[in-house]
Amino acid sequence: MKLIKDMYELNLSDKSSENYKEYWKYQNGRSGGPHNHNQVFKDLYEFIPDDKEPSVKTNFGLSEEDYIIDVGCRGGQMIEYFHESGFKNTYGFDIGDNAEKTWDEIINEKYRKFLFKWDAHDKLTKFKDKKFKLITSSHLLEHCFDPKKVMGNFHEMLSDDGILHTQFPFDDYDSWKKREHKPHYAYWKDENDWKEFLSDCGFTMAWSVRDWRCEEWELRSFAFKTDNLKNMI
Repeated sequence: MKLIKDMYELNLSDKSSENYKEYWKYQNGRSGGPHNHNQVFKDLYEFIPDDKEPSVKTNFGLSEEDYIIDVGCRGGQMIEYFHESGFKNTYGFDIGDNAEKTWDEIINEKYRKFLFKWDAHDKLTKFKDKKFKLITSSHLLEHCFDPKKVMGNFHEMLSDDGILHTQFPFDDYDSWKKREHKPHYAYWKDENDWKEFLSDCGFTMAWSVRDWRCEEWELRSFAFKTDNLKNMI
């Protein structure tokens, strides 16, 4: 994994610093975006299909009572989709004021209470000891200045029988670094790089797909907690 902050030596751990304020400004500009590219529903149908042999045989399944969270949920559409599909304990958060404005404008009033503002680098205290059966994040981790810290939060938030779904841009580095880095901070060079990163964070990848979407390659994957892998597969 490469971190763009290594090039700039930014001070992002102090929220009062100018570096963090700049970081937040760029992330706020993207938060609440009208287009949500999260493919978790599509990937779940591939991972635990009803009508064919699953890609990976696991003990994972979702019930309507399970807690689900979309981290970096942008416009909040996935929260609506999950609720309308019967999953009534689905929540989402994003970092910026722009997200809150978008939710107020476009989200059905009965689902608005399931959306809140948060920085994924911070411990999620809102739910106390509640664990999530599914954590999904779409095009979030590359925006994080400390992805390992975020993944540590995911590990703490995820139930032992839960699953982590992620997706992020997957261009080669020479192509990727020509793009405007802000608000991108983190880069994984290939699938092995991503697997190693997951392993360092206490996860093992169970399924992945590389897909061409929205004029760029992206990688999507499901991962379990490594310590509980034997109970899942």
